[in-house]
Amino acid sequence: GHGNVTWLDLAQCKGQTHLFFSKRPKERRQAQRLCETCPVTGACAGEAFDLAQQGELHGIWGGTTQAYRESLVGKQRRSWWNNEQKNL
Repeated sequence: GHGNVTWLDLAQCKGQTHLFFSKRPKERRQAQRLCETCPVTGACAGEAFDLAQQGELHGIWGGTTQAYRESLVGKQRRSWWNNEQKNL
């Protein structure tokens, strides 16, 4: 069956995910190039963002680096908190 196709099935990195967790800058750049033409980058980055909030930050996801997501998580927590305050 073709039933449960997830964004992972459509990802360009399928079979090459080792590049995304490499310690070699050259391989990480290759990984980010794959992300540039990938149809599911948004879903992937979203997933990575959810994982980042749980403290799982390793690797390149949806073209974003660990450092980038770390900075976003900090901002997100602050903006989420500000929004929550507004809604009270």
